[in-house]
Amino acid sequence: PSLRSSLVVSWKRNGQLLVPESNKIQTRESGTVLTISNLNTEDSGEITCHVKTSIDSLTSKAATLLILRPTKIVEQSSGVKEVPEGSGLTLECRAETDPKLQGSLKVKWLYNNQLLLDNSRVDPQSHSQVDIKIHSAEKSDTGFYQCVASSSKDEDSSETVQVI
Repeated sequence: PSLRSSLVVSWKRNGQLLVPESNKIQTRESGTVLTISNLNTEDSGEITCHVKTSIDSLTSKAATLLILRPTKIVEQSSGVKEVPEGSGLTLECRAETDPKLQGSLKVKWLYNNQLLLDNSRVDPQSHSQVDIKIHSAEKSDTGFYQCVASSSKDEDSSETVQVI
């Protein structure tokens, strides 16, 4: 018999055997390719491949699989805001990201698809919450506002808020 016919390939995560399931864990090409679908943080760990033949066995070096929670906006102002001239308005935006990416999290606002740089209106509450405070609305405040949260790995955008 050839060595190929006696080849048995198995995969482990943190020392526990990964058993192929219909949707989550699959192998192909005689078990030499591992696919894990619908990843979540529980799938993180040290992945190893174990190959056994009729005369020998070998275990690969571990590969670290790190699954990060996505960056997402968790609180936001939305809809159409009618603001009488001279009155005030606060637009809120709060974002979350994986704890490992927290240091790279940035929250910014766009006004009519342009970065809003007016420091008198942009009001950082923390690095994960940045509000816009319009103290005395003017006609020039009319437009579309959108919050964007980004980390070193991904980003999320809020719904657009129309101020009229």
